[in-house]
Amino acid sequence: MKFTIPRNILFLSLGFFLIFWGFDGVQFFVTTFFEQQKIASVGFTSLILIYLFFTLGNPLAAIVVSHIGGKKSMMLGAVSYSLFIFALSLHNIPLLYAASILLGIGAALLWTGQNSYLIRASQEMSRGTNSGFFSFDNWNCWHGNRVTYLSAY
Repeated sequence: MKFTIPRNILFLSLGFFLIFWGFDGVQFFVTTFFEQQKIASVGFTSLILIYLFFTLGNPLAAIVVSHIGGKKSMMLGAVSYSLFIFALSLHNIPLLYAASILLGIGAALLWTGQNSYLIRASQEMSRGTNSGFFSFDNWNCWHGNRVTYLSAY
């Protein structure tokens, strides 16, 4: 049985791979970074805010995605990841907390938009294959952590 992955699914997977290749390493390093500066609670609070607002933002993200579409939602969500990393580099705690909140909301837009786009871009018979490819292609957690480890030591 021959299967082909549509080009738009390949680009979607590559985009998510690149976003999370960078972000996963940062996410795993953020608590260690602030712990070394003797303010470990900042890293934990930042992660709590991200996932709290991700959870709270999911129901609203579905409404936003239905109004502006999956592509625009994913673009807005992707920008929030860059803003978080930029805020982290500034060492400004209130700005980091604000960026964490925006990232949580942006993550809800990104993942809800991705689901909407993946379903719409796939034919009914290939949805399982495409979503399986997308999920397998995003095993970047290992890659992001490896790059962070190698750059830190």
